[in-house]
Amino acid sequence: MLVKKNFWMRSRNREENDRTRSRICIFGNSHAASLKLAWDQLTKDHPDRELVFFAARGLDLRFLRVSGNALVTNKPRVAESISFTSGGADRVEVDGFDAFVTYALALMVPDMDRRLSSAVKTQACRDVLDRSLNLRICHMIRKVSDAPIYVGHNPQRASSDDLPSEQMTYAEVHALLAKELDVAGAQLIAQPPETLVNGWNTKPELAKDSTRLDIGDKRSNEPHPEDDVSHMNMDFGRAYLEHLFREVAVS
Repeated sequence: MLVKKNFWMRSRNREENDRTRSRICIFGNSHAASLKLAWDQLTKDHPDRELVFFAARGLDLRFLRVSGNALVTNKPRVAESISFTSGGADRVEVDGFDAFVTYALALMVPDMDRRLSSAVKTQACRDVLDRSLNLRICHMIRKVSDAPIYVGHNPQRASSDDLPSEQMTYAEVHALLAKELDVAGAQLIAQPPETLVNGWNTKPELAKDSTRLDIGDKRSNEPHPEDDVSHMNMDFGRAYLEHLFREVAVS
């Protein structure tokens, strides 16, 4: 496959140039906070990897556009946000990365009744993908790079309630969603199984003490409300990144 072949060619070239770390670019929104906090703790355990985060709250990454061989923005607040999270870069020079991760960005796994027809289930998955900022970012990346893209959806909402018998499980819906991801060289990453409970939701303890994405403003690192079941904490981020690294290694 061209994408994988070029990935390994880049890896060989990097070794020849004494670059020993694979560089992974992560696009995200507020949900990326858990990953970034976890990476700050994990980085010493993964000297062969470098993660660079380009993140902004909400849907602010919708203001990115392709310019030459980079993703750029003319919105000062977005430029400031991605500069802060990346450690100084206010534009994404795609040639500097071996792989990309698009995380959350309004891509959710849809609730589906197993009694629905196959056609309805398929269309529901296509609609979710097509409406997401996540997929828009994927298409922008693909215009200027053939590097692998690992697509991560919003974390499942935290709950320990029983799953209704008629509702499809997370694994079942994820498989359908992955099948409809129509971006060359892109792979839909599953949420780590150890973070899930009841076949659908994230374990409640992984939503406790989550904090706002740090973009250098007064609200950075503030705790989310106690009843927030959508944003996850550093423990979730750690499990997610370790799962991601295993997926990258075998792809």
